[in-house]
Amino acid sequence: IDYSGNIYVADTGNSRVVILDKVGKYVNMFGEGGSKDGQLSGPSGIWVNDDGNIIVADTGNHRVEVFSSQGIFISKFGVEGKGVGQFSRPTSVSVDSKKQIYVADSGNCRILSFSEDGIQVNDYGKRGKLDRDFDTIRDIFFDARRNRIYVSDLGFHSFKVIELNAQELLSFF
Repeated sequence: IDYSGNIYVADTGNSRVVILDKVGKYVNMFGEGGSKDGQLSGPSGIWVNDDGNIIVADTGNHRVEVFSSQGIFISKFGVEGKGVGQFSRPTSVSVDSKKQIYVADSGNCRILSFSEDGIQVNDYGKRGKLDRDFDTIRDIFFDARRNRIYVSDLGFHSFKVIELNAQELLSFF
């Protein structure tokens, strides 16, 4: 949801983003299936930043794409893999007050943070069986007031909180 109350929907099956007004009336849509710039493959997470840009977790293309408020392609970052700046099926995005972009890298069981230019800044978590580990991250949300990332981990059937100031993970089930 943006500051005007518009609702952004990841239409995963049709590889597009649909924009509705605050009462649910169609406003616009953008995206089409494919892997070229501006094309999407099963998008699953959307965040509208303070500048009005639309940040999309392009799950099937293993990347994040950034669009203008009108749905015009601006940039992308990430490729498929396990290394720095790489993703395996990113499912969710969130942005903090410093414009840092957090990405739920579901297939690699971690959360990565990036500068607004797409340069990886940090990573949180790993695959494992401990409370501080992840299994299948479904969704994340950045809480600016508390400087935390809330994480929904489908594989562990749990809800976790990352305290960014302390660089520690708290678990809530």
